[in-house]
Amino acid sequence: MEKRGKFLEGNLLEKNRKAQFYLIAAIIIVMILVGLSGLVNYISTRKKPVRFYDLSEELSEEGTRVVDYGIYTDIEIPKIIRNFTSEYFIYYTEEKERGSELVFVYGNEDNITTSSYTTENTGTISVDYGPSSFTLSGKNKYVENKTSFDPPGTQVTVKLLGTKYDFNLQEGENFFFVLTKNKTDETYIAGNPI
Repeated sequence: MEKRGKFLEGNLLEKNRKAQFYLIAAIIIVMILVGLSGLVNYISTRKKPVRFYDLSEELSEEGTRVVDYGIYTDIEIPKIIRNFTSEYFIYYTEEKERGSELVFVYGNEDNITTSSYTTENTGTISVDYGPSSFTLSGKNKYVENKTSFDPPGTQVTVKLLGTKYDFNLQEGENFFFVLTKNKTDETYIAGNPI
């Protein structure tokens, strides 16, 4: 009897070791799967340019107020919007979010004006004196391209960076814009009514 008990006891120890091995192997496999799923679900995001979107919101608010002011004081709307865009907002944009590009569409069902402002580098200046020299880099400045036309219908389409933006003309005065910013390998676009 004694031999039989030792045999069963040894067999149980061997079974316990096998069970421990399978349990540890299962735990390791589960840990590997959890680790891999954690790697697969990881997404890296970049910060959105907050100042860019703030600028878009400010332009939307101020543009509406400028049109309302022009209607209220009976000033020519194209003249007051032109003054707002070229004399005020371009300089504000340059200070707040340098390198942004803008397209303004304003007017009514009889005449529409589009103004685009793109940045252009003024170039570099090289100075040589004797054995020494240095280079001054120019700065980017806004260049305006303006077109006025009679709209053939109630819709104006602006094509910018390969994308079309449709603006539906409402009765009365209209003010629309598209604001873009290229930053490294991303392009940010905001506008009204985008």
